[in-house]
Amino acid sequence: MTAWALLPVGLVIILPILLSSTWRSRRDRAEDALRESEQRFRNMSDRAPMVIWVTEADGAASYLNRRWTDLTGQEPDEALGHGWLDCVHDEDRDGSIAVFDDANKRGVEYRYEYRLRRKEGGCGWVISAGAPRFSSGKVFLGHVGTVFD
Repeated sequence: MTAWALLPVGLVIILPILLSSTWRSRRDRAEDALRESEQRFRNMSDRAPMVIWVTEADGAASYLNRRWTDLTGQEPDEALGHGWLDCVHDEDRDGSIAVFDDANKRGVEYRYEYRLRRKEGGCGWVISAGAPRFSSGKVFLGHVGTVFD
């Protein structure tokens, strides 16, 4: 038997190995690129001079940048979900909820001015503005927004 006769057998053995390693290599590069992109976003977001936040379709906060803690003293894990409302002044809480819930139900932009508890004590006026996020299939995903103090 010649070496040429064994070529198909060798291809059957080697080709899946090569394809598998190529696929893994592409997947690894894609995962690395995603991690780098997430890290760039967090670095940029944490250096922004305003609060940046993200909510999900159910209205629960899923991300707040470091500025939130600098401003309110509330740690991000306490603020996630609806915990951020604990920092809204008692007299402004119901109005904040109503404006946000309406924008969330309709999937529209909003802007609202309210008082927010400060880390140093007391409260100060802020403006929160949010824009809806949609999937490529036009499914409402939640909002992304900012809080300006």
